Amino acid sequence: MSHDEILKSMMQYGFSAVIAVYVLVRMEARLQQLTDAITQLKGCMEVKTAKFEEAIRRCEQRDLDRGRE
Repeated sequence: MSHDEILKSMMQYGFSAVIAVYVLVRMEARLQQLTDAITQLKGCMEVKTAKFEEAIRRCEQRDLDRGRE
């Protein structure tokens, strides 16, 4: 390899490495945002599930009470 070819390869791979780091940093930020959103969604779903289960228990209890009448 000539000096020019080596220099060209270094510049080419150097640019690629910079782009790869840039993409990884941006992707890391997006993944963190996605992780935070999933965590929030999990919390919301837990609250909704608890409320739904409580409503079902109340309906079942009401049906039992009506059956006793």
